[in-house]
Amino acid sequence: MNLMLRVIAGKRYSVGDSERDKEARQFARTMEEFMYLTGVSECSDVIPGIEWLDLQGNVKAMKKNAKEMDYFMSVWLEEHVQSRREGKVKKDERDFMHVLLSCFPEDGDWLFGHMSQDIIKGTALDQFRDEVVEKELQKSRRQIN
Repeated sequence: MNLMLRVIAGKRYSVGDSERDKEARQFARTMEEFMYLTGVSECSDVIPGIEWLDLQGNVKAMKKNAKEMDYFMSVWLEEHVQSRREGKVKKDERDFMHVLLSCFPEDGDWLFGHMSQDIIKGTALDQFRDEVVEKELQKSRRQIN
């Protein structure tokens, strides 16, 4: 997870006792819950029209997790935007978020009905999710063999 985080957002998290480590633990918990919630079965998937009941409490958990993931993506994106404005980005230190930012206008314009910042956050999150899912599949294959 650390390697993918470094490639996508330029972050390196290690767990210890400092404030930054607290953020790392929170992100790891949020990502773990995110992966759990992507595979959970919801009653309303089988019986349409009962999603408002939220019988298992998964919808509430998904909304909470979405807010937490959006928080991390927003903070990281804002850090990248700020470093671009200040000219601190070196050509050889660019990560995936820097590349995505260079593809969109700096004024945060709308594109196909979505803000460019939302597109960048969603694309980065999707890349990160794909990597975590791939790791889990590899782990499952090793256990089977």
